[in-house]
Amino acid sequence: MNQFVSHRMAKKRQMRWTGEGAHCMAQVRVAVLNGEFSPRRISALEMAASRYGKRIGATSPGRHRPTNRPDHANLPQAMAA
Repeated sequence: MNQFVSHRMAKKRQMRWTGEGAHCMAQVRVAVLNGEFSPRRISALEMAASRYGKRIGATSPGRHRPTNRPDHANLPQAMAA
């Protein structure tokens, strides 16, 4: 497990996990190994996440994940270019 997470967290990787993402992946992996990741558990997690406005699972094909980049439409013209 450590090698799996450290490989994704390496600074030279193009696709990296955040600390929160790595923590979540570790929790999922432990639940799978312990046999605790059932459809009932997934449903409970989805309901809990919906209370906080978070979506579990992949984004729909036409949607992009939000980024930390500023919205260019709201920047002054000189900065947007």
